[in-house]
Amino acid sequence: MRRPSFPALYALLGLALLGLAGAPAAAQGGDREFRFGANPEAWEGVSRPLPPSAQRVAPPPQGENVLQPYAVAFAEEYAAVPEMVRFTPEFMVVVVQEGYFGLDAGDGEEALVVFPAAGEPIPFMTERSDAAPFYELVSPPSFVQAAGGGDCTTACPVPPGTVVQVKPGDRVVAGEGALCVWCLLNANGVEKDETGLLEVFPLLPPRGNLDEFSWVRAWDASVPSSAAPPPATTRSVTRGWASRFNPPTSCR
Repeated sequence: MRRPSFPALYALLGLALLGLAGAPAAAQGGDREFRFGANPEAWEGVSRPLPPSAQRVAPPPQGENVLQPYAVAFAEEYAAVPEMVRFTPEFMVVVVQEGYFGLDAGDGEEALVVFPAAGEPIPFMTERSDAAPFYELVSPPSFVQAAGGGDCTTACPVPPGTVVQVKPGDRVVAGEGALCVWCLLNANGVEKDETGLLEVFPLLPPRGNLDEFSWVRAWDASVPSSAAPPPATTRSVTRGWASRFNPPTSCR
């Protein structure tokens, strides 16, 4: 798929953020529970995307599709949303609520734009190959560059073939089909219970099945289909997902 024009994405993001400002947080769900994946091959430690309700948010400028909110919790360091293989990711807006993430832009042409919180630049990361594969900040520090030169602090297109770090408050616009491997990382190098939370707003049909979201379909497909599959772990929406699981997962 060809890269959509960035002006069109910016216009849609502006409308989306207007809708998000008045929408309930996707993580709010009363006594509902996240269900965490238990397959070490994919989605381990990542919750099945949870919609707060059937409520839709803001429609795009054209067409009838809408931005549907989901909450996605990460229960341990290196838990990751993997590359989509069987299901094409929709256009989506992602808001980082908790945790620091490595965001892999892949090598494709699909647009991936970060709107950083607090006007801070977006640092590049590199993948480590020792022990478990995960990402670390580039040394010396290097940041996504603005079109006119200098560190980008607003509407930052992520170059293909790179990995960047995103933090709480950052908003990410991902074009349809973008790679977007999300991996929860330890932000300061100190071992501790690392958890994360994303609010994900894919562009979906207005009255479609909420389980048709590509992340939901991929998560469901990762559950073993044998007669006695290992059960996914359930935890409360409020604090239960903060528990740490073993063994630790890797970002790939």
